[in-house]
Amino acid sequence: MSTKKTNPQLQTMRALFTLFEVLRQHMSTLMQGSGIALTPVHMRALELCLETENCHQQLLVQHMRRDKGQMARIVQELERQGFVRRLPHPADARKYTIEVTQSGQQACTEFRTLAAQMAARLFAGQSPQETQQLLQTVQELYAQMHSAEGGSQTAGE
Repeated sequence: MSTKKTNPQLQTMRALFTLFEVLRQHMSTLMQGSGIALTPVHMRALELCLETENCHQQLLVQHMRRDKGQMARIVQELERQGFVRRLPHPADARKYTIEVTQSGQQACTEFRTLAAQMAARLFAGQSPQETQQLLQTVQELYAQMHSAEGGSQTAGE
């Protein structure tokens, strides 16, 4: 059997894709076990709404890099489950502000607890310096990709 030299950058990309899929699956399993009937994507949208004053759907589209239709379905599901409500935007009559309800805030608290548990497991073998270096590397890679697309937000937001 011959071994082919694979580009280390391509190997890293494959490893990242695999890691992200495993993380998504693991978080989904944790959430289901805790009774959270949403996906990690739904929870990220809910967190952004909670963290952003006068949050609206277009802002979610930009931050989450989803198309308008996907984001509309995510917001509709959050609203259907009572985690958010849409209110008229104070500055733009064409938009709605997405407000997180008390049950949405509770779901975010639970999600953050699960995410912290998963992070502790993921980084258990890493020193704080190694974790910080990884964060810096990820942010730099994100900035390179994002600047090529003309964006301005940072990874980890």
